[in-house]
Amino acid sequence: MRLVTRPDLDGLTCAVLLSECEALDSVELVHPQDVSERRVPIGPQDIVANLLYHPACGMWFDNHLLTDPKAMPPAGFKGRYGKAPSAARLVYEHYAKSQPGFARHDALVAETDRLDSAQLTLEDVLSPGGYVLLGLTLDSRTGLGSLREYFDELWPAVRERSIDQVLALPSVRERVARMREQDQAFRAAARARSRLDGDVVVTDFRATARSRSATASSSSRCFRKRARRSASSGGPAASGSPCRPAGRFSTAARAPTSGC
Repeated sequence: MRLVTRPDLDGLTCAVLLSECEALDSVELVHPQDVSERRVPIGPQDIVANLLYHPACGMWFDNHLLTDPKAMPPAGFKGRYGKAPSAARLVYEHYAKSQPGFARHDALVAETDRLDSAQLTLEDVLSPGGYVLLGLTLDSRTGLGSLREYFDELWPAVRERSIDQVLALPSVRERVARMREQDQAFRAAARARSRLDGDVVVTDFRATARSRSATASSSSRCFRKRARRSASSGGPAASGSPCRPAGRFSTAARAPTSGC
């Protein structure tokens, strides 16, 4: 069977649990819109988890509120749907009675519940660790690299190893290190552009944004002026900029990028 799910910690935990109960041979990582717009072929050998219901699937697990009555499955569908902190929690509850070995995944499911429902502490936000940290490395919005190969590596690792062993994997350590670097850079930028006004912290990035915008606008004006002069003379554009000495414009144009 194939599992169709999201590339996040909830999807990963669903994969870990379902692989112990069903004959999973592959996992397809998709965006919810891929399912709602029928861009992903779904069949009776597919288990859909942490995604919208698809009428052609063999099983379905999800905890998200459905606002469209047409998206509800028929009575007696295979799987489980309901209010829960994560889709993985529903998978766990569906198989728990027949799978006493699930107990070893209690911490994984509990932490998936917390992250998926945003029940995080201040410490989780400022200095995440354990499964919460692992889940953050799976967030596609971080831009940390391809999730396909990373997910495929984590799936068996999380099933068989402790969280400390998983976090020690080179690929995980690399992503964590990059996350820490980005976090420190953001904190430094936020502190530099913030001030305390009574009990309120005011953060203002507008000056930085205006500076980048002004540099970009200046460069654009130079290019337009050069194009107009070239067009009026009937010849090709000059290699140098009319606004700056030849050979220096390219360095100045790259400056905003290197400073971001």
